Amino acid sequence: MRAWAAVGLALNVGCGGGDPESISSDAFLEDYPAAYCQLQQTCYPERFNDLFDADMQSCLETARQPVERALGDGSCDFDGVLAAECVAWVDGLDCESWEANEEDTCSTRTICGE
Repeated sequence: MRAWAAVGLALNVGCGGGDPESISSDAFLEDYPAAYCQLQQTCYPERFNDLFDADMQSCLETARQPVERALGDGSCDFDGVLAAECVAWVDGLDCESWEANEEDTCSTRTICGE
């Protein structure tokens, strides 16, 4: 089992033929940074060390900031379904299927709208 899979995400996006799940902005700001940072640390430890000084808290804060800032200034029309899809996507990645710059699924533009 991948180490970052233990993040505890319980999303079932697009399965079972029902509507996609939706998550709150608070859940997104908790789940996405945790999954993203664990993936960074596991798959690209040298990049993680360079970008975040080997500090998980620094990574979590950095990953959270764009959406958190947009929510705070009112420029984010938060989409809970797209946020859930983002978290499920990141949670489903492993080191072989992820490229460090492959992050548009979870960009602020995607999660908050244009």
